[in-house]
Amino acid sequence: MIQLELSLFGGFAASVNSESITQFRTDKMWALLAYLALNGERPFRRESLATLLWSEWPDDAARRNLRQTLHRLRQLLDELAPGLGDDLLTMTRQTVQLNGTTVSLDVAQPIVLLAKGELLLSLEWPSEAEPFITEGMLLAKESNSSDLISWGQKLAGEATG
Repeated sequence: MIQLELSLFGGFAASVNSESITQFRTDKMWALLAYLALNGERPFRRESLATLLWSEWPDDAARRNLRQTLHRLRQLLDELAPGLGDDLLTMTRQTVQLNGTTVSLDVAQPIVLLAKGELLLSLEWPSEAEPFITEGMLLAKESNSSDLISWGQKLAGEATG
């Protein structure tokens, strides 16, 4: 099985079967891929994604940019491994969804472990992530899932920022 690996800590990096991907045409392309990966297998309305990534653009232009970015992302994935674009992205006229079973994400497992109130001591966290990890551990102990989800999104934003 083909595996897409995304790393968000210390800057964005992507690879397919351990081969680095460097052909992202724009920052928005990898940002879209990272955002979809961080949110699991949840479908997103195209309008929401367009507004998120191109908030300063008129709605029509933002939707057109999203369409082009999705097309280019699917092409890039298919160039790396035939059929990967279709395996990874599920798109309808209204929604876009990532198939998370083919994606490995460096922040996903720690967030899930924290959500269960656990933390693997063997994980090595970058020093800049330490305040966020502490915050996440406190939220996990309080079992406040909506705050924990917000924390995970904030952590992901700091990692890509």
